[in-house]
Amino acid sequence: MENLIDYLNPLSYMTLEEYLAWWNWVFATLFRGVVARVLAVTCLGFAFWYGAYKQRLAIGIFFYALTILLAYVNSVVRFFGGG
Repeated sequence: MENLIDYLNPLSYMTLEEYLAWWNWVFATLFRGVVARVLAVTCLGFAFWYGAYKQRLAIGIFFYALTILLAYVNSVVRFFGGG
C-alpha cells in the first residue's frame, strides 16, 4: 500500500519545478485555443441533452457549469496576471 501512495505522489519522482511546468502545460493546452472551444461546445451539447431531453437537471447543470469553466477560465487567468 505504501508503494501505491508513493506512486500516486508526483513529487516523489519529479521535482517541484517539473511538476509546476507540467501543470502549466496542461492548463495552457487544455484551457486555451481549439481544444477548450471543442470541449465547451461538447459540454454545452451534453448540458442541453441531459437537462432538456433526458430531464436530468443535476447532470445538465453540471455540464453547463463545466461549459462556463472551459469558456472563461483563460480570461480569468489573464485577468489575475497568469499566462
